[in-house]
Amino acid sequence: MKVLTQSDMYEQVKPDKIIALREKMEGVNRYSRYPFRRFPLSKNKTWSVNTLTYTIQDVYELLNKAIRIVEDTEQYTEYLLNKTFGNPANSGHYSIPPGTLRFYAPDLICFYNGKNWRKIKF
Repeated sequence: MKVLTQSDMYEQVKPDKIIALREKMEGVNRYSRYPFRRFPLSKNKTWSVNTLTYTIQDVYELLNKAIRIVEDTEQYTEYLLNKTFGNPANSGHYSIPPGTLRFYAPDLICFYNGKNWRKIKF
């Protein structure tokens, strides 16, 4: 069976999910698999994003690491200020906020630093 990686097949976790993940970390759910969605399979082919087996704790640690990397940047500060004090009509300004994780494959995870995507290591 072929395992394919494609740039438009990914799982995304935004920084505002950190609160929900932190709550799940307090219970026994921390070692449960993170509920990634599944993409349709084709004959003798599967998407590498369907092979992700990260736990809630793993995703929390990766998201926390990405946020720590971007928290001192101008883009992240602007995002937080806009999220806190901005008007609701301009809320779509950040469709991809800085610190967002994208999982493409088990060994290919990227985060958005406000300008471009960078690979993050676990």
